[in-house]
Amino acid sequence: MKVLKEVSREYKEKKYIKYKVNLPSSLIKDAGLKVGDELAAEAEEGKIILKKATKIVE
Repeated sequence: MKVLKEVSREYKEKKYIKYKVNLPSSLIKDAGLKVGDELAAEAEEGKIILKKATKIVE
């Protein structure tokens, strides 16, 4: 896997960048995730941790 960088849009000569990582389907399946699931991300030294986001019920 690699971190990919792409321009998401340009406005008034400013480029807006986003980053992507393609995950193997086996990782998605093993994590119990499906298309459309909301994820929460945490960053630590040298790693990014993705978790299924929890919904807050009011």
